[in-house]
Amino acid sequence: TGPVAALLGLLGIDVGSITGIVGLTCSPLTIIRGGGSSCTAQPVCYSNNS
Repeated sequence: TGPVAALLGLLGIDVGSITGIVGLTCSPLTIIRGGGSSCTAQPVCYSNNS
């Protein structure tokens, strides 16, 4: 739900069947005075999504 779901709906992408957590941003966790942190991204491709 929310603005992202509305935008995806306008594009014809059905988000109602997603049953997991989808992240749109990357917020690294840092432990007290921990070293540097980084984020990695893994694209997800869909096919035959009807």
